[in-house]
Amino acid sequence: IAEHEDADEEEQAAYQESQDPNGPTVNNGLWAMDIDTFRWRKIEGLNAPLPRFCHSLASFGAFCVVFGGSRDSSTSYNDLHIVDLSPFLSTTDTEDPGIAA
Repeated sequence: IAEHEDADEEEQAAYQESQDPNGPTVNNGLWAMDIDTFRWRKIEGLNAPLPRFCHSLASFGAFCVVFGGSRDSSTSYNDLHIVDLSPFLSTTDTEDPGIAA
């Protein structure tokens, strides 16, 4: 991202955070990519799970499922979170032709 001349300030900040010389920081930020423009945007106002890494994540329609992970070398999680992303997505993002209403 940092080398891409069209990266906006938010993308640059996310890249810089990941390049911390003291090691990467653990956070619970959620980002969405617009696949038409290949631009990242941060989703704000979400009651997100605690910060973690080495977790499993799956998406299904407008839902994101997060399981487990670690905060550091001594803290592991065995929890499950189902996050509804529909307030943050456009109508076409939530359409799933395989699901009947």
